[in-house]
Amino acid sequence: MEESPKQAPAPLNAFILLTVGIVLVFFAIFLIIVSTTWSTDVKGGALFLIGPLPLVLTFDKPTFWLAILLPILFILVPLLLFLTWLRRAT
Repeated sequence: MEESPKQAPAPLNAFILLTVGIVLVFFAIFLIIVSTTWSTDVKGGALFLIGPLPLVLTFDKPTFWLAILLPILFILVPLLLFLTWLRRAT
């Protein structure tokens, strides 16, 4: 008889996820510190999710189309994924 491959115990999986999360946090802090040393032109924007409706604010003219497309994508993509999931479930 063949033995099934052993799975890692749950605490080990949790430890791996915790370690990966901590490494990502330190990597993000490193990127923030490095980015403050460069002088760049910063343009702003914001995305607010109020329930299922996204609200996109931009402070730059070239990102106007992004401000129009992002709310549509944030509504349609999850809706399409949900409808596909419903179709497969039946």
